[in-house]
Amino acid sequence: MTSLIRALGCSLMIGLCLPFPAAAASADEGGKGPPWLWPLDPTPPVVAEFSPPDHEYGPGHRGIDLAGAPGQTVLAVAAGEVTFAGPVAGRGVVVVDHGVLRSTYQPVDPDVSVGDLVQVGQPLGRLTSTHSHCAPAACLHLGATRGEPYVDPLSLLGGRPVRLKPLDPTSQAREDSHAAALASATEPAATELAAGGPTGAAAVSPLRRWLGLSTLVAGALLLRVPRASPHARG
Repeated sequence: MTSLIRALGCSLMIGLCLPFPAAAASADEGGKGPPWLWPLDPTPPVVAEFSPPDHEYGPGHRGIDLAGAPGQTVLAVAAGEVTFAGPVAGRGVVVVDHGVLRSTYQPVDPDVSVGDLVQVGQPLGRLTSTHSHCAPAACLHLGATRGEPYVDPLSLLGGRPVRLKPLDPTSQAREDSHAAALASATEPAATELAAGGPTGAAAVSPLRRWLGLSTLVAGALLLRVPRASPHARG
């Protein structure tokens, strides 16, 4: 009988410590999903990397700059809905909402309109050299946000391209100045994640810790059930 109780206790601890299917699905929804497609073809060199600001309107580089050519087709990195397509401070901008993530493209002469549903790899417009971070050359500035914060687009794109030397300080100053205008014109309020509270792995972790602790305690109590004493025989 004692062996049976011990076996049941071990099975209970192992079974309940495994992730539940619903929890695994939530964690997957909170992840970054499949890699993004490069917005220029062929895969372009990176001429300026991501450098997040210390605060919302502080200096920094809120994306990456990809070497391109005027008139080159700009592609959607993932399926989604166009939420902005138009000029910001004289520079053409396209924003696509992918759910948890958003992608931003500039300077672009857009071929899409707000509300359009696009598929991965679908043309969004043509790259221009107007107000380019790489002026007089042309380059595409690709930005990415997860909810409200900016994230490094390189962490979402598949593969790793060649990196060139960073832009000169004058070009960086132009980027810092334009970033504030773009943020105020295109960034929606931070409601995607806040409205539903924590999601994904961040929300599952406390639940799993609680279940694991309670299960270990229950298992320990089961394992400590005393062996039955034999009855005295007369």
